[in-house]
Amino acid sequence: HSSTYTTASKPFCSSCKTDENHDYVDLGLPSGTLWATCNVGITTPSGYADLYAWGETDCKIVFQWDFYRWGNDKNLIKYCLDSTKGHVDNLEVLQEEDDVATVLWGDDWRMPSETEINELIKGCQWKWTENYEGTQIKGMIGTSLFNKKTIFFPACKFVDTYIDHNLVYYGYCRSHFDNMKGFNVVLEGCYFSRNLAFSSYATSLNFESDRLPYVSSESRMKGCMIRAVRSEKIDCKQKNCPAVLKESFALSADSVAKFNVVGDYISQSLIVSGYFNCH
Repeated sequence: HSSTYTTASKPFCSSCKTDENHDYVDLGLPSGTLWATCNVGITTPSGYADLYAWGETDCKIVFQWDFYRWGNDKNLIKYCLDSTKGHVDNLEVLQEEDDVATVLWGDDWRMPSETEINELIKGCQWKWTENYEGTQIKGMIGTSLFNKKTIFFPACKFVDTYIDHNLVYYGYCRSHFDNMKGFNVVLEGCYFSRNLAFSSYATSLNFESDRLPYVSSESRMKGCMIRAVRSEKIDCKQKNCPAVLKESFALSADSVAKFNVVGDYISQSLIVSGYFNCH
């Protein structure tokens, strides 16, 4: 583990702050997950906000393994599944103290799980915009298939630092050569989930100006933006909520169909994840 990760040596940005008052949108998703309308570190949907490496709660401007809190890709000291990558602890999900959404926004908020990202992707119709609500900000708009409410993700800047090539890649675009058009610049967005993909990578929500949102994985040391979520707490009469689900929700035929869109969240994911507050 590098000795360079200290409070004194971390290159901070100036906008880190804690604020528990944040807007969210209820997209009518089966799990009841509520998505924040803006990124952590900003108060408007079109703002870019701060960048965070996976599992870190301090924003900074330099992103490389030498400055990563949990070691490097050959010697990880936390969240490691592979003995060739470091100390194996089999932690696959960020703990609360390492979840920047929880730390900065309070206990009701957290980074989304891979499952919740999948649900969001499948539960919305997506389109790219070059000018979100007149702000000149490019990004992806999702319209809920359940209640037609919308959510916006800016094509976010992120940071990669490649020491071997003496290159710092800072921005939110990539380019590739097209035989017909020459170099083509593609804007993209990348938002971390709270789940590991494998030891040195975490799962993420990604999209590009020429590609709709999808689940991918990014290096943990990479600087990405964070979109927080919160859970809709639901009281029910007993454990094993499926037994009383119909009564608690008064499910209609449309509601049942809605829940079936993204799989059996009721009997599995909601119970396991603790979305139901059973007594």
